[in-house]
Amino acid sequence: AEPATLTWGHAINNRSMLASALAHGLNMLEVDVLPGTLTDSQGHVIATNCPIAAHPPSTSSTLSIAMLLEELATLSSPPGLKLDFKNSHVVDSCLQAYQVTGLPSSSLWLNADVLQGPGGKPSVFDKDAFVSQCRRAFPTAKLSLGWTTHKLHLPTRPPYDNAELLPMVDLCQQYDITNVTFAVSVYHAALNPSSMLSLLEAVPTGTITMWGECPPAGHALLQSLSREYPDRIYVDLKPCPWWLHVLWWCQYAWLILNSFIYSH
Repeated sequence: AEPATLTWGHAINNRSMLASALAHGLNMLEVDVLPGTLTDSQGHVIATNCPIAAHPPSTSSTLSIAMLLEELATLSSPPGLKLDFKNSHVVDSCLQAYQVTGLPSSSLWLNADVLQGPGGKPSVFDKDAFVSQCRRAFPTAKLSLGWTTHKLHLPTRPPYDNAELLPMVDLCQQYDITNVTFAVSVYHAALNPSSMLSLLEAVPTGTITMWGECPPAGHALLQSLSREYPDRIYVDLKPCPWWLHVLWWCQYAWLILNSFIYSH
């Protein structure tokens, strides 16, 4: 499907969410992946230290990656799958599990936050190792490369500035990556909208996947980008609570104040 018509299931991290997503006929399922404990619906342990669908800080789930892939492999028209890796230790085992299913690699997205980004901690991934693992296993899969982020901080410089964008551009050039989408926090991108134009211009074959809670300025940014680049903007958003709207405006005002102080 084209970016504008793609329908997402976000954080499909348990069996009931998977059943609901499949019943609704969504085009893409986004699943968080980490090592943890597989349980049944009553909480009884089935397996430990296996790749499961869960988002930190959770370390247990009723859905393992093996179960997910087995379910998708039974479908005549399975949805696309985005594996959002939260831990580097499960990448290889998940890639191997996908290889034996017969599912198409053309609809597989492999995601990791390989660089430190706005307010984020250092990445837990070796960016070179992740890119090499994925391309070796699935040359035609889409790499989804992102930055670590965190909202609860006072930014000292605009998010996604050159210090954060250029290492990503260099990574794509180093490995000649063309089938790539950049996983971008719409919350942070809205604080520095021109950065998204710079990213799209720097990697002409790349796309952007805007994710997360979207403040009003984020909707305006998405409308602008979608008009100019209708085939290069994917959207995977969640509702934005009122307190995040307030926080966004505080950070926006703080950036303007910082800019004024340092320019005088």
